[in-house]
Amino acid sequence: RCIFAELNQDRSVRCGCYKYLLIDNQDANGNSDTYKKGTKHDYSVELENLFDLCNGTTEYVTEKTNNMEENGKDVSSANPSETETYKQLLQCHVDRTSPQDPTGYDAC
Repeated sequence: RCIFAELNQDRSVRCGCYKYLLIDNQDANGNSDTYKKGTKHDYSVELENLFDLCNGTTEYVTEKTNNMEENGKDVSSANPSETETYKQLLQCHVDRTSPQDPTGYDAC
């Protein structure tokens, strides 16, 4: 089961222990609140991010002092096939929920 989210033009999908985050732009004056908040709080602000919210285990990391989205914890380059899977899943969701095609709400 997956959860899809959006904020302005930024998009994310979370399935199990992984969260894939696609940031629209890295312009400090742009429309990405994710980028602005990320730079302020030292989160990863790469355009494409994959986070392992369980840190290699099967349980979510819940300690407030160990944020799995901090700068340096993006695992997308170490997991290219996993990253591509989530990228395609997110794109499928975006395509199927397009306001231009209100009939395309099939599962991805």
